[in-house]
Amino acid sequence: MKIWVIYRGPLERSRLSYLLQAASAAHGRVNFVWIHPGILSEARKEAFNSFISQQPVETHHVLVAKISAIWTTRSALRKMISQPVDILCCIGFSALWFGGAVKYRKLVWCVNGVPEEKEMANGRPRIFSWLSWAACRLVARPDLIVVVSGGMKSLVEHKMPGIAVEVAPTCVDIATFRRAEVVPRRYFMYLGTGASWQALDLLSKLWKEIHVADPSILFRVISRDPRTKVLGHGIPADQIEFVGSDNFDKVASWLNEGEVGFLIRRDTLVNRVSFPTKLAEYLAAGAWVVSSDFEWDIKIYVEKYRCGLLVKDVDASAASSILEFRTHLNKEEMAGRVKACADALDKAVWKDRLRDQLRRL
Repeated sequence: MKIWVIYRGPLERSRLSYLLQAASAAHGRVNFVWIHPGILSEARKEAFNSFISQQPVETHHVLVAKISAIWTTRSALRKMISQPVDILCCIGFSALWFGGAVKYRKLVWCVNGVPEEKEMANGRPRIFSWLSWAACRLVARPDLIVVVSGGMKSLVEHKMPGIAVEVAPTCVDIATFRRAEVVPRRYFMYLGTGASWQALDLLSKLWKEIHVADPSILFRVISRDPRTKVLGHGIPADQIEFVGSDNFDKVASWLNEGEVGFLIRRDTLVNRVSFPTKLAEYLAAGAWVVSSDFEWDIKIYVEKYRCGLLVKDVDASAASSILEFRTHLNKEEMAGRVKACADALDKAVWKDRLRDQLRRL
């Protein structure tokens, strides 16, 4: 069976490896095209080559194309994939626009993020999102759409009616992030970028309140994004450290020294449909979580497994609630609940589920 996967976006190794491995488990080794949306640095090329060498891929190709180059890129794809494929899998929102040039028997569209993110990040007018969804309806009709959360499922079902939509949350490689050795857990942690939807201004305010209430708390930021430096405002330099790496093992080591991981967001559409990678990685590394309390899938997992604390407002009372929760929690019981939630987000489990969905095509 001939399978091609077209991905457009930055190199998101965790999600990509999950989707590639599920596709391969369903139908054999796949052919992969990465369409990078901007300037591709030598460091990113090296990271991609290292990543792709470990995936079940028969052939791989790299194209660099802004949205303005869509027609020349579609032409290049038609030449590259000249014969109809059994299954075409487009990963990323705009990948559907590019992949629509390829002839296929079955089409799978994996939506990791929605165009409304551009409104939030870049201030684009709302008409941009409307046109983006309209373009998707015009360019192709997928046989299956795979999304990251229940909130995104509801949105996509509304925007793309009459198409099967399945939820496959952002999961984690347990073997990478769960360590057998016991190390002291000393840090309140943040893992991620400084993108606008991450609401680092709120987290910075919360961390400052926590520091005021308990100056002994140590903080750790795991990121290569300089925008995350805002989290150090109001906290002495010897109480917070900033680290970053492309290496999953190194990130896992840092996380395993953490006591609690934070997922603080504003109640917006972009966040209601998201499923941050950091949730599963915090939990797999053994840390309980503090999450914003609004209707998103993170809340569902935290409530179901009782693996952390939900906070409504970011203020001094929230800081007090977190420290009080920490004081009274039973560490052994919490470790068991954290492990159970991490196991529910194990990549091996979700890979098998998606494999079965793809086989049914």
